[in-house]
Amino acid sequence: GLMRCHMMETILVVDDETVNRELLKAILEEAGYEVTLARDGATAVALATAMPPDLILLDLRMPGMSGLGVCEILKRNPATQAVPVIVVTAHGEVTHKEAALTHGAADFVTKPVNADDLRARVSAMLKVRRIRVELDRTLAYLHELEAARHAQRRQALVHMLPGEPEKAPEALTAPPVLL
Repeated sequence: GLMRCHMMETILVVDDETVNRELLKAILEEAGYEVTLARDGATAVALATAMPPDLILLDLRMPGMSGLGVCEILKRNPATQAVPVIVVTAHGEVTHKEAALTHGAADFVTKPVNADDLRARVSAMLKVRRIRVELDRTLAYLHELEAARHAQRRQALVHMLPGEPEKAPEALTAPPVLL
């Protein structure tokens, strides 16, 4: 496959038909993704929960637990709710598409799957996910900075309270900040 500059992203492909699973796997591996396969909904949920992939490609029509059922469980679980899901629907099943989107799917592709279309959608979805992860990281970092600043301010205030030994006033002036 083509080499990517970012770490190999993992995609869980869920489909009850071997031919479909193998086809999707081939298309995605050629694009440089690491692919895990599941042949039914229960297996998909177990795999995704144990080790959340970067993206899930999910067939809607499967015996046993349907794709919508899988989607619902994954979106309820904090460990997997941020994993984008692209559903695969038979051509013209508009009602299924709508149901999938209300169940938390991010996008859909129709069968027969067009390789270029699939790769473009997967790539776009993963890009959005990377941006979101970066944003979450940045927000967490800012939150920590803010907490640290509060702690420092609290310390300074404690020193100002009566009952403390007199502190030299210059200790309370804000430290110079270099921007």
